[in-house]
Amino acid sequence: MRKLFLVVLAIFLVAVSVQGKVVLKFWNFWPDKWIKPVINEFMKQHPNIEVQVERLTWSDGFNKIVTAFAAGDTPDVLELGSTWVAQFAADGALLEVHPGDMLSKYNMWDPVIYKGKYYGFPWVISTRILFYNKDLFKKAGLDPNIPPRTWSELLDAAKKISALGNGIFGFGIKTGQYTTWQTFLPFAWSNGASVLTKDWKKAAVNSPEFVEALEFVSKLTKYSMIDSNLNVRQAFMQGKVGMILDDVGRIKTFKKNAPNLNFGYALFVRPDKLWSKPIQFGGAEVIVIPKNTKYPKEAEMLAKFLVEKNSAMAISSRIPTLIPADRSVKEDEFFKKQPGFCVIMKQLQFTKTPPAHPKWVDIQEVLTEYITQVYNGSMSPKEAMDKAESEINEILEEFEEEYGD
Repeated sequence: MRKLFLVVLAIFLVAVSVQGKVVLKFWNFWPDKWIKPVINEFMKQHPNIEVQVERLTWSDGFNKIVTAFAAGDTPDVLELGSTWVAQFAADGALLEVHPGDMLSKYNMWDPVIYKGKYYGFPWVISTRILFYNKDLFKKAGLDPNIPPRTWSELLDAAKKISALGNGIFGFGIKTGQYTTWQTFLPFAWSNGASVLTKDWKKAAVNSPEFVEALEFVSKLTKYSMIDSNLNVRQAFMQGKVGMILDDVGRIKTFKKNAPNLNFGYALFVRPDKLWSKPIQFGGAEVIVIPKNTKYPKEAEMLAKFLVEKNSAMAISSRIPTLIPADRSVKEDEFFKKQPGFCVIMKQLQFTKTPPAHPKWVDIQEVLTEYITQVYNGSMSPKEAMDKAESEINEILEEFEEEYGD
């Protein structure tokens, strides 16, 4: 009888212990076998917290997140793409966080700032660099050890490589729902242009600097393969494209998947202007905390743990295109041994993210539509950007009417 009592008591105590734990739900986009060890380590360090992990898919993850917020049934900690944060912050759906001394220890905070407040933590970040085919450079009479550094040098190299004929293109321009604007905007940013005015009240895409950048890329299209991200990359690996812009992790994948490809890599090109900089697109995955979490303290503990370098390495060690936002990565032996690490770190000094405006998803669709019109030759850069400016201004005006200041 006494043994039975002790067994029942033990079961009761275990049940009480489990019920006494704080249970956090964490949604992310990565395989469980990558993330679970990180979560297990967190729970080991915090035995009073249990974390339940759910993986989202890239195909419908955003829609599921939107539905969850609408229904008020959100996780406690959530991964978002950097361009999504402002939309949820404007709707009051995210918890404001206080990074403190983390600000000086992590890169790429701009995407999580909305109206001067912070609504998340940068987790893993990425940028693009210029890749070029050394063999095609030689055949075109170009120095294979000196990649283009300016717009004029890029255009000149593209012309000469394209002149080789036999289905060879000088440059590769990637297009797609997200790719079109992401690959073009660095040209505009490097030329001192912006998508919106400083106060975000008006579009600035028909400014002389913005139009000039689009005019340059329009010239470049004559010597370029214009296609999807996958097709352009594949053509480069097959030796059919002289130069492309791609994620930093392609250094390793090109060597693995195209062992006969003799390629080099360098910083992005800059305009032929004094003091211009080779600014590239900077993307990020960030960790946010939905406002209706019952456990804000514990959720922030998990969020901060996830973005630490050792935790972020669960992704970065498998996908070299993504680098921990934690700046201590520059001292990490794993990354020091990665090819091109110095180039990558230099390019990260010259990155920019799109405006963290709640209507960016709508704005990017307008940009994609009219940049595509220019690439197709159906509109001039000025005509296209005048129309884009008008449509973006309508989006901004509707937002101001709904949300005010």
